[in-house]
Amino acid sequence: MVMSESGAFNTYAQRFLYCSISWDWCKVSLKYILQLSRPVLWSPDVASSIKRVDLRSTEKHGWWTEDENLGAYNIDRQIVSCDEFKDVVARAQAIVDEARFPDSAVWKKALQDGSAYAFVAILLSQLHNLCALRLDFTFVWKSGFPGLRLKHALFTAQKGMLSIFESLAVVNYGSNIPIPPDPEYVDVGYVDGHPSCEPGQFMAWFYLPSLRKLWIWLQDCQEILACKRQTSFDRVRSLVLAQPTIREEEAIFLFESLSLYRSGHMPRSIIQSYFAETESEQQQLETF
Repeated sequence: MVMSESGAFNTYAQRFLYCSISWDWCKVSLKYILQLSRPVLWSPDVASSIKRVDLRSTEKHGWWTEDENLGAYNIDRQIVSCDEFKDVVARAQAIVDEARFPDSAVWKKALQDGSAYAFVAILLSQLHNLCALRLDFTFVWKSGFPGLRLKHALFTAQKGMLSIFESLAVVNYGSNIPIPPDPEYVDVGYVDGHPSCEPGQFMAWFYLPSLRKLWIWLQDCQEILACKRQTSFDRVRSLVLAQPTIREEEAIFLFESLSLYRSGHMPRSIIQSYFAETESEQQQLETF
């Protein structure tokens, strides 16, 4: 009886401990990410306990070049040697092979090199009960691993190999992106003041089966508009394009294609959301 009660308490404590993961992304070390990955990648019970993940920077950033910006997010990640976590690296790479990731060599090299973005994407791939996800804008800039992983899970991976986020209702994918400066201060090759990002990472977020609120920094919507698969936007209550770099006519066409017009007009909340260009405006609109 004592053992039974102890086991029940441990199960409850585990669920409470892992229920919500919230880290300041510009301060969290790779070591913490790998330490969390170890139980998640080996224990379905631990993975199923995680319901909310928030990995955004709490600092307000000005603008800087891509190298300076992303380097600031990797200060002490360079200190941690992946040799200490060979088992985690091997397991993450095995998931890439087992699930037959496209560009698997790119994924496995990123994991071997200690990319925090790649490890988070693999960690997320095991969270089948996730309800809310908020990711920093640098996830969009640094290869777009979470979006690419989700795209593979939804469209090409064998069913059950990776989480398709069946319960994920609230998503914030990079909406905390800084406002860019005048074009004269931006590096050559940037798009509307932002670095050119992997276009394949955006589409999958619009096809989550339980999606209700989506905040996203959207640089490209061609795959979304071209996809023939029907979206389930009957449940969606809020779509926010934070500082989008797509053309306004593309945004309107996107809303029309996703059946977000009601009675021939765009909902007022979406009009407000589309023009939310400052952090304070976004915070006022964000209610989750």
